Amino acid sequence: MIYMISDSTRKHITNAALSFVLATMLLSFLGFFMSIIPLIVVYIFKMLTILAIGWLGYGLYVFQSEENNKNLLYVSLLILGGAALELIIVVLQFLVEYKILLLADSGVLVIGIAALSPNIVYLIGFFLLREIVDSFFKAKRNVFKGQMSLPLGYGIFIVFKIVLLVKPLETILEEESTFLFAMSFMEIAVLVMLVLGYWNLRRTFLVLDRVPKQLLERIKPLTYTQAQSPYDSRYQQINQPTQPGAGAIPPEQTVKEIQQPVERKKMFCIQCGLELDPDARFCPHCGSDNPYLT
Repeated sequence: MIYMISDSTRKHITNAALSFVLATMLLSFLGFFMSIIPLIVVYIFKMLTILAIGWLGYGLYVFQSEENNKNLLYVSLLILGGAALELIIVVLQFLVEYKILLLADSGVLVIGIAALSPNIVYLIGFFLLREIVDSFFKAKRNVFKGQMSLPLGYGIFIVFKIVLLVKPLETILEEESTFLFAMSFMEIAVLVMLVLGYWNLRRTFLVLDRVPKQLLERIKPLTYTQAQSPYDSRYQQINQPTQPGAGAIPPEQTVKEIQQPVERKKMFCIQCGLELDPDARFCPHCGSDNPYLT
């Protein structure tokens, strides 16, 4: 049985991934102005990233109902569950930060440990999703293999959180510069991996089931081809009188070449799958070379 992703499901998944990328980039940009920006603004953007992940989980849940794929169901439930857990933890952290909820140090530590659980769930879910995308690639449904950016990103983030639990941020700032540099490097690595991972996920589902099979197989470039002729041959013999007489057509005019219409097959980028202009040397979307002109 052949499955195809619906346009509405494609929009849910791709727009959710794009929303996460934009919210995460803005959140990282706000980090340069922490001294003048209220902390509540940071929490708002954190919640926006969580909602984007929940939206992605919902899109994958709808997709699994179209595919009837149990592995996709597990992935969607893991991502939705991780987003729900993270949202609860962020709300608790917000209440503790503004002293609306008063907890002892042990209670704050419990919340910090619990904050690891959503990231562990995300790591498992996106690792399974990588295997599913690989299966789509093998089935020639897209041009992208599953990538490890998201599992690696969440794996590094878990290590980063564990270090912060063992050594509070105030202690790290007082440490030697080498340790502080390592923590800063891990934070940047998490940001890069997550942004790259969600962007690649968006790109994967953007071209899923849209790429013609012949481009996946990288066949020879397509050229002009003639349309199917209604005639059995290119030439038609016109029956004319054999004896000269009224209305007879001279022998040199008895054969008439039938001009057949030609049509041009559509061309698609071999990298992103979007349609190319007839004379474009490069794809306007991703900049890849046009394989038809090489």
